[in-house]
Order: sequence, then C-alpha cells, then structure tokens
Amino acid sequence: MVTNLSAKTSKRADHPIILVTGGSGFIGKYTIVELIRCGFKVRAVGRTSIETKLPNLEYVFVDLNEPLPKKTFDNVGVIIHLAGIISGAGEKVRAANIKFMKNLLASCDPKKIKRFIFVSSSKVGLVDDEYAQSKKQAEDLLKKSSLHWVIFRPGMVYGPGDQKNLGMVISFAKRFGIVPIIGNGNYRLQPVYVTDVVQALVATLETNKFNRQIILLASTRPYRFNEIVSTVFGVIGKKGKTVHIPLSIILLLTKFLRYFGFITTEQVRSSTCDTLVSHSSIWWKKLKISPTPLELGLKKTIKG
Repeated sequence: MVTNLSAKTSKRADHPIILVTGGSGFIGKYTIVELIRCGFKVRAVGRTSIETKLPNLEYVFVDLNEPLPKKTFDNVGVIIHLAGIISGAGEKVRAANIKFMKNLLASCDPKKIKRFIFVSSSKVGLVDDEYAQSKKQAEDLLKKSSLHWVIFRPGMVYGPGDQKNLGMVISFAKRFGIVPIIGNGNYRLQPVYVTDVVQALVATLETNKFNRQIILLASTRPYRFNEIVSTVFGVIGKKGKTVHIPLSIILLLTKFLRYFGFITTEQVRSSTCDTLVSHSSIWWKKLKISPTPLELGLKKTIKG
C-alpha cells in the first residue's frame, strides 16, 4: 500500500471533514492515504480499527446496521461510502448493503453534505445475484435523495494488499504453481487497478462536473479469466498449471456451504458470467486518468 504523504503542502486544512465508510477495507485504506496526502481531513467509520498513525485521520467505531450518532457527522462535508458485504447468505448481503445506505442517508444532514460518493459495482445491471441487486437498490435510494451524488461502478479491483479476487490467483500461482479455475475460464472481466479507482474518487471531490452521474471504471478492454491467469504466471516467471473445476461440482459443493452462510449458488454463477463495461475509456478521459495496464498492475501487485 502506498504511504508516501510528503507530496503536498495543502490549502485544504480548513475544508470540511471527509467521512469514509469501509476505511479498513482494501479500497478504503488506499482512499484514506490518498485523501490525507492531498491535505484533506478524514474521519473513517466502521467496526474494525485501522492500524495506522496517519495525520489528520480520526477513526470512529460504529455499526452501520444501526443509525449513526449525529456527532459522527460533525464538520463533515463529503461522504465516501465504500462499506459493503460482497458474499455470504443472500438475505444478509441484501439487508446489509441496503441498510448501510438507508442509515447513512437518514443520519446525515443534506444541507451540510456537499457531495456523497458511492462505490457500487460494475455487476449492477449485468448479473442477477444478491450483491448486484443490493447495490442497485442502494443506488436507487441515493438517487432519490436531495444530495449531490456521484456513483462509481468499478470492475474487479486489484492491487497490493488484495486478498480476494486476483490476489487469490496470485497467491495460488506463487505458492503452488497451480491455479484452480471454475468452469471453462472463458468468461470475460475488466479488472481495474486500485490506485486508478482512488484517483477517480478524488478527482470528483471538488468539482460539480460529475454531479448526479454514474461513472464506469474498468480496464479499457476485456480479458478472459484464462488470459488473466496466464498473465499472472508470465509476470511471476513460472510456467504454471491450471485446473478447471466443472461448474456443476462447485454448485453442488455450494449447496452445502450455503447453510453456513458462506456463499450462494447465485454468487457462484455470477462469478462465471461476462462482466463487460461499456464506455469506460470515455470516463477515464473525462477524469484525466490513464488507467494502469493489466500486466503493469499485476507486476505492482506481486511486488507489493
């Protein structure tokens, strides 16, 4: 994770505080570092503490399943909502992601919040699992509010510190030289490097140019999962092997695991669907960001 804070002597010391939910998560940690590097004051909220001594960072323990204390929003002018649940029992995922948004909207004062930035998912409108449905409903709640909002729908986010997604692929490749793949591996993805996502979030903070817009963030071209795995092996410098596990076997196993709230069959099926984002190149140009090529992003991720 990038921790260089020496960059700017900021003029933002007197700006309102930026409230970040999900600050202890993968994207959240990068977001906080970049915000502070840019001179913003940050208040991170959540149930897990952040082990850091960054300046201008305040951490507040809250349960997003409950209404937030009013003091949480003292001097807050911007909300960046990253918190969410990706997998698990369907009802839990839906309830949590929708309830998180409801509680934030009910607790904040629209007159004091200049901008509400919500990180949703590129799966919205493309797949029909509980996660995508819950993100769509959370988006709809925000759209109905009187707030100045910006919604981001990133593809699969990866980078140093990623313990899921491509992080798991890299871990298997490095440790065992073998990567298990669900199904035929021909499903297409558009992964996006974590610092590109963070730069995009920051780029919308102090402009009304993107007000009430949905921004799609993804690689400029799709990659089949097989191709991504091959690229990982190439970057590591190993020939490597892949083991394709039939989807039917994974679904059978999932029927057992769902009783423990780990994952559902819908979530497994959606992971093997094409997740293609159109017009992402246009958004990168509007944001004035050059997205990190996959191979370079993987090199940075593996290097850590």
